[in-house]
Parts: sequence; C-alpha cells; structure tokens
Amino acid sequence: MVLTNMPEFYDPPKKSPPFGLSDNLTILICRKVRQTIVDKCRVVKTRDIRPSNKNALGRVLSEVNWSCLDGTDSCEEKLMFFIR
Repeated sequence: MVLTNMPEFYDPPKKSPPFGLSDNLTILICRKVRQTIVDKCRVVKTRDIRPSNKNALGRVLSEVNWSCLDGTDSCEEKLMFFIR
C-alpha cells in the first residue's frame, strides 16, 4: 500500500519480483516527468544611464534650434510638429 496526498505527481506503482530471499514484492514508485514550458524569448530594453551618456544627450539637445516651437501654443500642435 502506498499513501500520498499528491497522487497526481506520481506514476502508478510498479510491482517487481522480490528482493533477495524475501517473500514480499518490490514496489517501485516514480514521480511523473515534469513538462517543461518553453518561454518565448523576451527582449528587455534598458537605457544606458551612465553620466557620460546623460551629458552627451544634454549637449545634443542644447545644440537644437527650438525656436520652431515658439509659434505653437498647445502641446498637441508641438507634438504634431515632431510627428510630421
């Protein structure tokens, strides 16, 4: 007799011949093979936030002529300027 509260994790017991000169059968209990779920590859994008890169971005943005946005009043108009 085999007692367990998780029978779904085990294959049915297998009876084997007695071990040595014993009168009792040998019982083999094996756990079920776990099905592995293959995850899709994930790409995680991160920004390089080292101070040198932040400084480089600041230099590039300071050289942009932003006067083209002076004639627009709303955020939506400014956004449309960049989308076009």
